[in-house]
Amino acid sequence: MYREFFAPKDPSKDKDDPQRPLKEVLDDVLPRLTNVTKVVLVQSSPSSYLPQIPWGVYSFNLQEIDLSLSFHLIDSLLPATFSFPQLRRLTFRAPHIPRTDSELDSLHRIQLATFISKFLSTLTHLRIVNVAGPRGQDLGSLYNALGRFSRLELLQLDSPGVKFLARHADVLHHVEYSFPPFSPTNSLAHIKFHTLKSLVLRSFNSPPAVWTRSSPFLQSIIPTLHTLRLDSWISGDHLSSFLQTAIDLGGRGDNALQELVVSTITISSGHLPCMALAFPRLRRLQLTIERIREAGLPAISLSKNFPRSTDERNWFVFNTKEAFKGVSWGLEELVIQQEHYPGGLHALWGLMDLFSSCLPSIYSIGPRRDRPSDARKQRWGRHASR
Repeated sequence: MYREFFAPKDPSKDKDDPQRPLKEVLDDVLPRLTNVTKVVLVQSSPSSYLPQIPWGVYSFNLQEIDLSLSFHLIDSLLPATFSFPQLRRLTFRAPHIPRTDSELDSLHRIQLATFISKFLSTLTHLRIVNVAGPRGQDLGSLYNALGRFSRLELLQLDSPGVKFLARHADVLHHVEYSFPPFSPTNSLAHIKFHTLKSLVLRSFNSPPAVWTRSSPFLQSIIPTLHTLRLDSWISGDHLSSFLQTAIDLGGRGDNALQELVVSTITISSGHLPCMALAFPRLRRLQLTIERIREAGLPAISLSKNFPRSTDERNWFVFNTKEAFKGVSWGLEELVIQQEHYPGGLHALWGLMDLFSSCLPSIYSIGPRRDRPSDARKQRWGRHASR
């Protein structure tokens, strides 16, 4: 693997460049690395120095190429003339760099698509990523110029590529998809996947129809999906609607989901028991939440030890234990956390302790990076010991 060396100018024009000796060493050493299986090229600024890679030396053994380049470098750095018989994984990241001539950029997108399409029969992993997110460069022409990849298993893309995604719905096992901001429609609704195993959906403002309404999309993924990650804040009401839709679509308990990661603005005492009905095979649950809210009562903010530290709020403990009566669920790992600015995510140990007391199958609570100290382990018992 090779990552760039940063230089403000072309090193050939500055004999006093302190990086020059190292670059000369690289020019000498890189062709000697005959067993390279992965190449990573990262351009972080328009003036970044990127040496020529000896693609001819690497071509036979290379299995993965990862490129973060502005489109005007496609001509000089893309290994378009070489054959890579063992290439299985390809990533292209469009960096957040000021655009050059838009018409020329469009031609370079077609060049990139032509190169990627050389691997129609071999590529298993394809990632096309906008580093700047949905507001980044328009990659629609790139997706439209790509062919069909018969062995593709993993695909990461954003909204302009929805038609490309649909063409591969019968072969894909893993998908990461980013919605455009404030999207008014569910662009995935019509897609029927065949054997999708994991799905990551990203958006700050995804359309509620993705979760709240039955569609060919949901009908196709509920029976096969093992991992679902919703990188989007959804309301407690939308979470309830999604769970009810999953229950309705699951019928005889066919839902295969084993891991769920979701961020919800509010959660109630009834949400986890509802998850048990929607996803009876779930083994790992990770929730990021903002507040607790029960029907007819105002929402309340959370502390790390809620509800243990506030006796006047034992109504939530009572409601939770009542909601779990008669619920049989094999959940094993539980993470509940809250987002703080600054400081990142804080584990909500009180809530995890409450829910785990209702589910004897749970053996692990809390993110591994934030497990309690030995003294606190005694307080929280066996759940934080692994």
